[in-house]
Amino acid sequence: MNKLYFGLAVSRVKKALEDSEIAEAYDNQVLKGRAREIFISDLLKPFLSRNFEICTGHIIDSRNGHSRQIDIIVFDSRIIPPIMLAEGEGIIPYEAVLATIEVKTTLNAEELDKSIENARSIRILNPNFQEILRTDKVKHTPVCYVFAFVSDLTEKDELKRLEERVEKSNKDKEIEVPITALCIANKCFLYCEDPKSSPPRFRTIALDDNHLNVLEFLLNLVNTCNNMAAERERLYLDMYLK
Repeated sequence: MNKLYFGLAVSRVKKALEDSEIAEAYDNQVLKGRAREIFISDLLKPFLSRNFEICTGHIIDSRNGHSRQIDIIVFDSRIIPPIMLAEGEGIIPYEAVLATIEVKTTLNAEELDKSIENARSIRILNPNFQEILRTDKVKHTPVCYVFAFVSDLTEKDELKRLEERVEKSNKDKEIEVPITALCIANKCFLYCEDPKSSPPRFRTIALDDNHLNVLEFLLNLVNTCNNMAAERERLYLDMYLK
């Protein structure tokens, strides 16, 4: 560990959490936008590779499928270029997407259900990796994260609720939808260590220092995005235009 780098990283996280507490003085509509802005500017951008881009919008495939509106899409425009509708909002080809993040001010059952269904709308899309320079690298599907500054839970733990909501969502459905990771900034970090099990198996990290839970989340996100990008090569655009 480099103490200077670590100290600066923790400082970033502390600033973001302090700013989120100040934002709670605003009404819900303003708070939602401010929470997303804080997450992107103070937590995501400082740690994410400059090769990757961030926007809100929809994910599409080459067969006319599209996702629901997604809070944050992390993508690599070198693979297939997006179509930007406005600053920070776009239509992103599935093959270029590395990760998605749903940002919540306060996580409750309703918001968690929305996040799971947003993840489902991505999982059912059909990628088509027509590479310019063909490789045999495995192409994993984009990972779906949820980040909340606080949670409404007081007694039941976050893992139990997440497992219950995912199991309920998967009932009578063909597509299993694990949320890759869930971070409650003031409580814990959960990540899926076995997405193929039924229900998917998660691990909980709950450190005494909340800032370290957020750092664990960021490390998982950044490392996963880097690994996903390394699997992909530039693709032919023909499948989206012909």
